[in-house]
Amino acid sequence: MTAQNDSGENHVVSPALRRIRRVIRREGLPDCVPVEIGIGPWYACKLLNATTIDLVHGSPTPQECMLEAYRRYNYDPWLWASNSVWMESKWAGEGTEPMIEDEVLCDTPEEHLVRQSVRTPLGTVSWKARTILGQPSVNVEAPIKEPERDWPAYRHFLGEHRVYPSALCVDRTMLGCGAGGPGTCLPIAWWQWVRDGGMAEVVADLLERPEFMREVFDWYTRRTLEELDAITNVDNRELIDAYFIQGSASSLSLSSLDFFTGYDLPFLKSITERTKAAGIPSHLHVCGRSFEIVALCHDETDLDIMEPLESPPGGNCDLGKVKRRFGDRLVLKGNLNTYGLLARGTVAQVQKAVKRALQEAMPGGGFWLATGDQTPADAPEENLLAMIETAREYGRY
Repeated sequence: MTAQNDSGENHVVSPALRRIRRVIRREGLPDCVPVEIGIGPWYACKLLNATTIDLVHGSPTPQECMLEAYRRYNYDPWLWASNSVWMESKWAGEGTEPMIEDEVLCDTPEEHLVRQSVRTPLGTVSWKARTILGQPSVNVEAPIKEPERDWPAYRHFLGEHRVYPSALCVDRTMLGCGAGGPGTCLPIAWWQWVRDGGMAEVVADLLERPEFMREVFDWYTRRTLEELDAITNVDNRELIDAYFIQGSASSLSLSSLDFFTGYDLPFLKSITERTKAAGIPSHLHVCGRSFEIVALCHDETDLDIMEPLESPPGGNCDLGKVKRRFGDRLVLKGNLNTYGLLARGTVAQVQKAVKRALQEAMPGGGFWLATGDQTPADAPEENLLAMIETAREYGRY
């Protein structure tokens, strides 16, 4: 099946994409429940006989690895792509655009460590990213170390405003393999990404400098809504399947319900109101303990898709209860355990868990079987195949 965008170009709509769209758009029942196995480039690089260190050097690229995974496993993915892949905006501000300077601190077959620095008229900020063989890259140092000192410089680096293109950037090799779209982060999750010291420092900031944090989050909300307005007005908007909102650090395993309602919920209300008006489904990820957040999203926002609905011990979502309480409006995506079941369980245990999830959430549609979070790099391939094959056999409508 092919579809045509506004420029007259044809692109393939795969069975996977067609299946996902029927679920997230509530356009009746698909042929079977979509299934997403939760792997990223750190796992998929093995399919091309590459390592995570090779990924750092761009050979192969993350997109090449994921394309091989989509082809080999024939599952129903949310496409692996950063927001900049979808929307290449340009810096706009006074003076000259600050440029990132890279300094490689370690480069061996087992480890890669790089420091990135940006000099601005308001100061210099820097951060470090480390990749260990077989593991995803992680930031081991973030740019905001002393908030009052570093935030003005980092804000200057981001740009007070951005210039947005008239069309989305599209990776033609991946288009149609699954569903995808641009996105953002919840405010607390975004601050955790840029704040050195991790969640402990984020909590301290929220408690000790609330007025400062409100100013930061007000700026962040304005910038996010500005970008969202640009996204909803691009020429090829039909390529967007959903607007993805990352909220891992807003999990109640790390944060609190008071913080969520005070900082994240107002932001989420504004975002989902805009996406609903534009006819674009909104898709939220909050892992860990999230049942209370699911309830707030269902009752007080225009959110469309909620993931990953983690079950105990990592989370507190009972999938059957979530389906009964929130499945009338929310598309539910989840919730197979990754670190225990997929990484350490047997094929029989995976099959049993898939059947149980289908029994609890499949009736009536609105369910996308997926993992409870990212699948570890050492998860046995036979467990991933068991998840897909069992879903295909028992998830048919």
